[in-house]
Amino acid sequence: MIQLLEFCIGRMRKEQLYGFLLFVAFVAIGCSGKIRQFTYPLDFNYIERQQLSAAMYRLAFGANRLERLVSGQEAGMWNRQKEIVNELKAMEAAVRSLGAAGTHANHPLLGENRDAFILDLNQAQREAERDPPNYFWAGQIRGSCMSCHQQR
Repeated sequence: MIQLLEFCIGRMRKEQLYGFLLFVAFVAIGCSGKIRQFTYPLDFNYIERQQLSAAMYRLAFGANRLERLVSGQEAGMWNRQKEIVNELKAMEAAVRSLGAAGTHANHPLLGENRDAFILDLNQAQREAERDPPNYFWAGQIRGSCMSCHQQR
């Protein structure tokens, strides 16, 4: 194989060799995922599968924990308000890790619903921080997930 490559390169003209090397460079960059920054528009955010899975796992954990906190099922309820607010902030951070507001993503439902979900999280957080707190919106967060995750 190496001998064939040396033979082919040896027979190439200078322009052909430069073109071949340029092609190899593009293939190497493309395989590393770096070419995406040149092939997608500036307002597009390519989300790797592992990054998406990690964020969705965090959101599912947060939605389940919020449900337990709001319903009073979570142990150690001495600081319920603080725990609910912290969980809402952690969920918002998970959503924001998937890209800035107003950007498009390779996951179409995420791009369409991310900003509305962040607004729902912010509303729930504002209401939970009140004195006395209102946990109605925090209890509705799980329903906000259904914008993307409808049962079919």
